[in-house]
Amino acid sequence: MMEQENRTSFPKVWQPADLSEAWRLKHMLGDAAVYTAGTTYLRTQWEAEGAAPPGHFIDLCSTGLLAGIELKDGELLTIGALTTLASCRSSALLVNHVPVLMEAVRAIAAPSVRNLATIGGNVASTFGDALPALLVYEAQLVWYDGKLLQVEPLADWLAGLRHAAANHAAKDNRILKEIRIPIASDSDVDSGMRLEMYKKIGRREAFTPSLVSVAMTGRIHQDGLLSGFRIALGGGGAIAQRLKEVESLLQHANYTQPLLGTIYDMIVENAELQGDLFASALYKKQTAANLILSALWRAAGQAGMH
Repeated sequence: MMEQENRTSFPKVWQPADLSEAWRLKHMLGDAAVYTAGTTYLRTQWEAEGAAPPGHFIDLCSTGLLAGIELKDGELLTIGALTTLASCRSSALLVNHVPVLMEAVRAIAAPSVRNLATIGGNVASTFGDALPALLVYEAQLVWYDGKLLQVEPLADWLAGLRHAAANHAAKDNRILKEIRIPIASDSDVDSGMRLEMYKKIGRREAFTPSLVSVAMTGRIHQDGLLSGFRIALGGGGAIAQRLKEVESLLQHANYTQPLLGTIYDMIVENAELQGDLFASALYKKQTAANLILSALWRAAGQAGMH
């Protein structure tokens, strides 16, 4: 293990040889230390929010954590936690199998940031714009807990974050190793037109934190039947969520104009989005609802329903 000494008040950087050592360092240093790789999110916090940097960085790049994207046995897409957003953006595997995630990555930050920022960091930040896209693909997270690797559905982890925040629970010090996304085989996919959408609304057109981010997948059939819809929201400091009530309503429903109005009301009622200095919670909910309805309207038009 190597510690890089600082002669100033800057944080000390630790370079553990493996995940076990990184985990031990975190438990030894406690809240004074943070795991880091690209450090872009942490830097944003210091610059935008005036937060003081921690006393110690635990550099995960030295631990042997993998970067890269693989398709295993044609049914499981794996993304190493240290894969940069720039690498995700140029991946043919993401384009072919998880295009909503590709669109999310394209909407994150500026090119110089994407060259450093990692997909693992975007997830572990708990507010990353990739989270809604990963939710609609029912992604799983692979964690190292100091002894073993644990596989946890992303949705369960996010639910745990909400519970922890409500109960002021202790922070999760596990290390994210990789992200897994199950890929449906051709035989598992229904007929009908595929709808895949990701939209992010920020305070300006590009290179901006999101006020609202929306991801959606599903199918519209020629007879107007809807199936397989998954819808997720995030952005603006909110913990990303699936809109299960809306998904249940859409499952095997027929596309109609009244249905759109019902969906709008359900989103405004059930979306857990927080207001801030730039936009109220109601504005964000209405924006999310409009983005979803607009995508459904366009897809229905392409399918010849109006």
